[in-house]
Amino acid sequence: AEIDRLERTARAVKLSQPRPHVVRMEVAERLCAAGREDGFDCRLVYSIFGSGEVLIDASIRPSPKLPPLPRIGLTMQVPAGFERFSWLGRGPHENYRDRNVGAAVGRYEADVDELYVPYIYPQENGNRTDVRWAALRDPCGRGLLAVAVGGMMEVSALHYTAADLTAARHTNELVRRDEITLNLDWRQSGLGGHSCGPPTLEKYLVPPRPVRFSVRLCPTDKDSRCSRPGAR
Repeated sequence: AEIDRLERTARAVKLSQPRPHVVRMEVAERLCAAGREDGFDCRLVYSIFGSGEVLIDASIRPSPKLPPLPRIGLTMQVPAGFERFSWLGRGPHENYRDRNVGAAVGRYEADVDELYVPYIYPQENGNRTDVRWAALRDPCGRGLLAVAVGGMMEVSALHYTAADLTAARHTNELVRRDEITLNLDWRQSGLGGHSCGPPTLEKYLVPPRPVRFSVRLCPTDKDSRCSRPGAR
């Protein structure tokens, strides 16, 4: 389906200030591979507060002609130095929708390098499910806190991008990046056992259906708490 070659086309951008200390940016965009009609219509609303918090409301409408999707979510690059990762969700080891019974919900911490799983054939790895919040911090406790709004999310943080993992055929071909790729997913597909058994069960797939999810991003230090957006 060539969803690894998506190109972004902005359809509309609207800025407003609904109240003091709040700026709202609405972005309508189309994601589609060149030469294809099947893609994604997206509407992202960023509410930026004077405190530095950013609330992201994402509405994603995939083409119903697409096959089941690997994932739906947001991805961003975090500068080097924010290496301490903590989360409230399933852990401590990696887990997926069809691999999480043995991963208890709790509060966990690890260095970003410890989240990487060195499969001989590089592939998606390090995911955590049922995450309520996750944070990346520097040695002084300063960093970025991501909070799932109205539900839970799936999260991974790696020194490799999805493209890096796809391009490499063996672990020695991977080149560690200084920056961190942080994935905040509404949902990621289960793994199944197709390499040596049955494919992913239908209930663990991500169908091409419209979804809406929200994530709150907060600047944080070791003593701060993320307040509720709008309570200003």
